Formats: sequence, structure tokens, C-alpha cells
Amino acid sequence: IRPAIEYSSIIYDNCDINDCMKIEQLQRKAALICSGAHYRTENMLLVNFMRWDSLESRRKAAKLQLFYLMLRNLTPFYLSELIHLLPPGSHDTRLRKTSNFTVETKLHRSSLRSKSFIPSTSNTWNGLPESIKQLDSPSKFKAGVKIHLGFYQTNVLKNYYHFHKQGKLNRTLLQISLGLSPLR
Repeated sequence: IRPAIEYSSIIYDNCDINDCMKIEQLQRKAALICSGAHYRTENMLLVNFMRWDSLESRRKAAKLQLFYLMLRNLTPFYLSELIHLLPPGSHDTRLRKTSNFTVETKLHRSSLRSKSFIPSTSNTWNGLPESIKQLDSPSKFKAGVKIHLGFYQTNVLKNYYHFHKQGKLNRTLLQISLGLSPLR
């Protein structure tokens, strides 16, 4: 279900906290189904056990990847022209020298505008290490962002298939390891 959840996620990333929680609950339901865990299992325990990244961090990575493509003129011109780079060596608002890939950020009156794609991603982009900003291919940049954001390196869902394959005993062992089980 993740492709359905993440469709256009970079657009609706500025939604309010209640909507974000509803979307995260979909991933939780999927994790419960995939793992066979008890429905009262703590959310952080379940996500850590499944080694799934939060949808919020996945949206942040997707926004940075599109931003990278826009900066490198690998998107249509009408997208690439929305980003304005500061000249190298100039000073930004934090009084430090800018690099070749520092993006101009502006203050906005409304919080809704500051949470939209360009302003929010510009701030995140400027916070990235220079070594990641200067990577020369989109695939290297994607890998660098995932490491920087602390993504899980492997998806171990295939390792948990045997819990469903061998039946109720293994599901009970899984539930015990997560701290909840139907055993008295």
C-alpha cells in the first residue's frame, strides 16, 4: 500500500498534524497485517521491528530528491526556474559564507506558505552537508540523503514471511518479542 500512500506526497506534505497521523496509521495497520503483531503493540516498537521508515522522513527524502533534480535542471524549465541560488561566497542570513549550492530562502507571513514545497525544502536543503549537495548523480544523492536522514539500510520484510508461513506458534513468539501476546 505504500505507493498508494506516497502518491503525490511531496504536494500534501504541508498538511496538519491530524492528517499526518491518519496517514501514519495506515502504515501501522499494514505493519500489523504484515507482522502478525497484536493490535495493542506500541507503534515505535512495531516500526522498529519491521525496520520501516516513517512516512514523514520518506516525504522529506522525496522532496529533497525532486529539489536536487530542479537544481540540476533535470526537470522542465518551469520547475527549475523556481529556485534561486545564492552567489558563492556571499553571506546568507546566518552570516556564514555560502557554497555553490546554497538556495535563497525568504521569510513568509503565513505559516501555510512557509510549509509549501519550495520554502520548506529550501531550508532542509541548506541544512544538508556540502558533500551530499555536491554529489554528481541522482542515485548517489538519493543514497546520501537516505544515510543522512537515518533510513534503515535493508528492508527485512522477507525475513518475517516465515511467521505467517508456519502458523500460530510463530505469531505468538513474535507477539511475545514485541511485549504483547495472548498468553496468560
